[in-house]
Amino acid sequence: MSNAVVPRQQGDAYQANFFWINACKLYHSYTNVSKVEWEADSSIGFDDVIVHYNPPKLDEGDDVVIDSFQVKFHVDHQRGFSCAALIDPSFIGTKKETVLSRLYALYKQNPSLHKTARYHLVNTWGIDHSDDFRFLVGNGGAIRLQVLFDGSSNNTRYGKIRKSWREHLGIQSDDELREVLRPLRIRHNYGDLTAITEKLNIHLQSAGLKPVEAGRRTSGYTELIQKLHAEGKKSFTKDELLDFCKREGFIIEKENAVEEHYVIGVRSFTRGAEELSLEVHELLCLLHHFSGRFILEESSWQEQVFPLVTQFSDKVLAIKKPVLIHLDTHLSVAFSFGYCLDFKYGIDVSIVQKTMKGKIIWKPEPSILQSVPTDTWSFERTAVSSTGSDIVLALSVTHDISNDVTQYVGTVLPNTGSVIQAKIKPKPANTSIIDANHIIVAVQELISHVRLVRTAVEKSGTVHLFIAAPNAFAFFLGQQAKPLGKIILYEFDFEQSKAGTYEPVISLPIKQLV
Repeated sequence: MSNAVVPRQQGDAYQANFFWINACKLYHSYTNVSKVEWEADSSIGFDDVIVHYNPPKLDEGDDVVIDSFQVKFHVDHQRGFSCAALIDPSFIGTKKETVLSRLYALYKQNPSLHKTARYHLVNTWGIDHSDDFRFLVGNGGAIRLQVLFDGSSNNTRYGKIRKSWREHLGIQSDDELREVLRPLRIRHNYGDLTAITEKLNIHLQSAGLKPVEAGRRTSGYTELIQKLHAEGKKSFTKDELLDFCKREGFIIEKENAVEEHYVIGVRSFTRGAEELSLEVHELLCLLHHFSGRFILEESSWQEQVFPLVTQFSDKVLAIKKPVLIHLDTHLSVAFSFGYCLDFKYGIDVSIVQKTMKGKIIWKPEPSILQSVPTDTWSFERTAVSSTGSDIVLALSVTHDISNDVTQYVGTVLPNTGSVIQAKIKPKPANTSIIDANHIIVAVQELISHVRLVRTAVEKSGTVHLFIAAPNAFAFFLGQQAKPLGKIILYEFDFEQSKAGTYEPVISLPIKQLV
């Protein structure tokens, strides 16, 4: 087999997966998607996938009727987006056309549609961080026009970029260049074939379609869309595509299907969550409050972060439908969010959890909880002081933190009455948690055990909580944590940006940290 064949096959699968991610949006009412096209074969470009909206969707204050995508997969990272790349034919593998010339041709062809369209360049290559282009791409991939068009001189930093782009397109006016660039979206670093398949599985499952099973050489979805295209079928409405999926056996049986979710996200770091705003209906972004693992100002928890989490949880509670949550956030935020969405509210929650097998949906199933095996913990309680009113609760789920916690307690927490070390059975590991039902049973057993062994003196004190567990575990624990009373949650300084040990990050109910 030629060395060129494998990358081409991977590219075809990548583009097909991207099509199906967007096709799944046909089955969610809040997206307003009315039709999806595959390889529309425009002579201009941005035609690999086209998504139509009816009614239009709102984007930065504008009504958008179509999203047009050019999807490019690369097996390497030898190039990156730069100011020159947008006017270089070789960057998109052509002899004459460039990213900007294609965009300009679309503008000239239909200026009215240009105002209500978004043209996305989806690419696995990143941004050249030695180039000024890194300052011009904003969140969501839009060109930061207020930066690019700051100043009128052609001799300024960005004036030279504008001049080179105008000359390439053969236009004179900055105003016209602004209109050409307005709908462009650079979707850089979009992820490899494995990452996009993981993302696809979340969308398939939430749309009631069978996910791609791990270990299979073919998904069936790529082959289906390619055969339909060969038959001349390129455009699909909800009912049309559903009919094809039924014939191929892609529909999940009703009793196993995931209900239509309202998809939300919480983000306090960017790594792996760059595109999160494009995958959710509602996003709580806390990036500007954090630096690495820790919050920038400890007082912000009480004054800013927790109020934002509370307000966001109130929105979620008002939705009155099943919720799918992406938790691209610190463990402390995941716990706090669960704390605000107390179990007693009866909200139907599923979590998108990152695992060694990729992203999967973890959803508690009350109907089978009674059959889930119990005795999930190995508990060890050590008395420290008969007069101490606080307890230390160390939860080792993904890895054993007992030694680190013991060392920290001995030097920092003098009011400790006892230490409870809880280790998940059979032993802490990245694969120790099976699913959401496993978490719910483990959390219930944990809460019951702590309440049982707590002394009379300790019941009035504080629970110092140390956790090494997935975010989904922290969230579901937070939902049931109120019976523990006063809680201080700690996170470990893995990056050694402070003392290289534990630091208190939240006190609940909200109060000043000790």
